[in-house]
Amino acid sequence: MQMKLLKFISFFFSILLISCVSDERKDNLVYVFENEFFILKKECVSKINLTKSEVEEKLTMWITLKKNKFCSDRFNLLINSNVGGYMQLFFNEKILLDSTYIATEFDTSKSYAFSIKSTLIGFEILKAYNK
Repeated sequence: MQMKLLKFISFFFSILLISCVSDERKDNLVYVFENEFFILKKECVSKINLTKSEVEEKLTMWITLKKNKFCSDRFNLLINSNVGGYMQLFFNEKILLDSTYIATEFDTSKSYAFSIKSTLIGFEILKAYNK
């Protein structure tokens, strides 16, 4: 019961936080942490692609960020300071990842990946970042 309430409060806070930055979130991936968020702007993306595993029929979005203080350095700091916590990921107000556990530190300038459930959303993300 307490965990469900905590998840609900976290989700509500995430939506509230995202709604405060309405124009910036359009066509951008928005990562929400416990008390902070990161809007991945097109200018920060060095490389982005969508792959499909032939064996599992699984879609994966691969992203490499530009190495600078506004892009990979800031995102790395947020991820690394939230190891052991949870993160959510949104695109155009659609939740892509809900309460994803951050298990370890990593460097976003060397590429990272996440699963995509819908080919349509995957192509929408690609289109937004490849304009």
